[in-house]
Amino acid sequence: MNGVTVSQIAAALGVSVRAVQIKASPKRGNWTYTEEKVRGGRQRVYPVETLPADVREALAAASVHIESPAAQAGRVEAAKKKMADDQARNAALQSSGDGLARLATLTGKDRSRAEARLAILDALATFQRRSDRSATAAMHAFVGYYNDGAIDCADWIREHVSEVTASSLYNWRRKVREEGAARLSGNYGNRRGSGKIDSQREIREFAEAMVAEYPHLRPKALRRALTARFSDRSDIQLPGQSACERWLRRWKEQNKSLYLSIANPDAWNGKYRPAFGSASEDAVRINQRWELDSTPADLLLTDGRYHLVGCIDVFSRRVRLVVSKTSTATSVASVFRRAVLDWGVPESVKHDNGSDYRSTYIQRVWEFFDIEPLICDPYSGWQKPFIERIFGTFMRDLIEMAPGYCGHSVADRQAIEAQATFAKRLQDPDEVFDIRMNSEQLQEFCDRWISDIYEREVHSSLGCTPAEKAAGQRVRRVENERVLDVLLSQAPNGGVRTVGKKGIQVDGYEYIAAELADERVMGEPVQILLDEHDMGRVYCFADLGNGWEFLCIAECPEITGISRQAVAAEVRARNDRAVRDARNAMKRARKKHGTRDVVDDILDHARNNSDRVAHLPGRHDAAESAALTAASDAIAASDAKPEAPDTLDSEMREHKRAQIEAEEAEAARERSPKEQFRAWQEMVARTEPNDAERGDWRMYETSLTFRSRYELAYGEAFRGHGSGEPHEKDAIERPDEITPRREAK
Repeated sequence: MNGVTVSQIAAALGVSVRAVQIKASPKRGNWTYTEEKVRGGRQRVYPVETLPADVREALAAASVHIESPAAQAGRVEAAKKKMADDQARNAALQSSGDGLARLATLTGKDRSRAEARLAILDALATFQRRSDRSATAAMHAFVGYYNDGAIDCADWIREHVSEVTASSLYNWRRKVREEGAARLSGNYGNRRGSGKIDSQREIREFAEAMVAEYPHLRPKALRRALTARFSDRSDIQLPGQSACERWLRRWKEQNKSLYLSIANPDAWNGKYRPAFGSASEDAVRINQRWELDSTPADLLLTDGRYHLVGCIDVFSRRVRLVVSKTSTATSVASVFRRAVLDWGVPESVKHDNGSDYRSTYIQRVWEFFDIEPLICDPYSGWQKPFIERIFGTFMRDLIEMAPGYCGHSVADRQAIEAQATFAKRLQDPDEVFDIRMNSEQLQEFCDRWISDIYEREVHSSLGCTPAEKAAGQRVRRVENERVLDVLLSQAPNGGVRTVGKKGIQVDGYEYIAAELADERVMGEPVQILLDEHDMGRVYCFADLGNGWEFLCIAECPEITGISRQAVAAEVRARNDRAVRDARNAMKRARKKHGTRDVVDDILDHARNNSDRVAHLPGRHDAAESAALTAASDAIAASDAKPEAPDTLDSEMREHKRAQIEAEEAEAARERSPKEQFRAWQEMVARTEPNDAERGDWRMYETSLTFRSRYELAYGEAFRGHGSGEPHEKDAIERPDEITPRREAK
């Protein structure tokens, strides 16, 4: 026990949950706790080692449960292995082992008294391990808890031991240690167990081992085995045939539970396995937990023997049964579908670990509906007791009177067949074994029995009928039945297909859809669900990065008659659109990032970030040749020519200025509309804009963009400039005060 909840502490202290919360609050005890996530929220968990001493002791007492020890003979072997190397205690161990084995030979009150005292000693040992006190102090505390009734134990134990004292516990321990558990009976005598088998420990152990190995052992076989094993031993007295018969009969009578657990474990589970608790105690709301199971029907039908696949809601005990040739994943889904339509969607389902319940299909169904699967351990039918019980109730009710009933066991089956054979010999047709019911009629019989009998009778553990228990409860429902048809329909081989160039294949047919040409699913697995109402259609689900989601409905052209050319044309159109959209996106990115200038950026980056190291020039000699000398003379003559007149220089400067102004005007036209209008305002605001500059802007002033921005800025239409009169300087700062001058006609 590492951590406990508030409710567990309250139960141990015998107080309310609110009282514990107040005691643990920061203002009072300030108990340390952690929070764990549970269904519906979070709960506080308190570490046991951090709780106050009185609380820990109360928890230790509450956690002790006294019950009758099972298979006591196992204690002997465990003790022998543990004490094998302790020579000083070999004699005590021998005596204890013999006494524990002789406990099985006791009967009546002697045996019950000894088992009750032995169970109390076991509970004391558990309490001492869990208590923080010393062994002596823990024993005295245990005495107080037991006498006050705080220790949970069966009624038959308190009938034999109503109160205990510390001295009695010491004496019981000493007797078990020195003389064996049988000594706890109080009146164990030497005459008991004095037969040749019980009085010889080696013979008795061999006989018990033979029963464990061969539960249906006969006395004659036991006598032969004893003779074969011990006939050459002079220290062994072999029992006779009658002694073996008496010992087997007495041993089976005195060890009914142990013998049944060996011979028939299923029968022992139903008859002797303790069931003091309640398997439905934690089911506090409707559809919180369902149990599912399958069993062969005790009927012979005209079309063979069938199985029953059942589902029960633990909270309300409502039941649904489906008749199926065998228990398969499809039949499990069928009964689940009927229950969901009638009751709603459950939170969890409990079933065994058979292949029909652990299949990929069924696990996928639980995942689709967000249901938690609870799987029982192998061969542990008692972990789903309610569906097991309803099968027994159904089989032992009207079904025993139904035509074709073949019995609940092999013995019943043989008796019924013998009765039919005898009736046939007497030529009594009314008594001949009758088979008139088929599987459909059996399904109708199950539905009528549930609706007309079972759901109308008061359930013993509910105190009302299952229908009354479920009335008024809030459930999660599937409104559209077609949704169930889709989610519960399965394609062969698990329903997984790989999308190929020709679509997907199901049962030899090709199913196509335009969505299957998506590059994200091409060549990838998709989940296929069949359409139960149209075999030419399948539902496709794909994992596109966010889990399984619906992709499309694929159709088979050979079945539905759709045109392959039309689907191919749609695929081409989809691909063209995808390529076009991708190229447009790339163009927008190219324009946004200006990738045309990236070469210049690379060169500038390399120049700005390169290490500039100045290298000294190396030694060299002037190259000489006749051609080089002649070229040098020509250059010297060219440099000696007179300079050009000043008029040429002035013309070149004017041409250069005009070229620069034209480039500036071109740059102005490449500005954004807002920047261009701003530049025009700056030109107008100058004191004396020259005619050349005004001429460059004449074309811009005739554009629609300029006139709309001018009207928006000054509140009136543009009518031109007056000749020679400059615009007011404050045109930019106060555009609403400007009255543009008219241009001279």
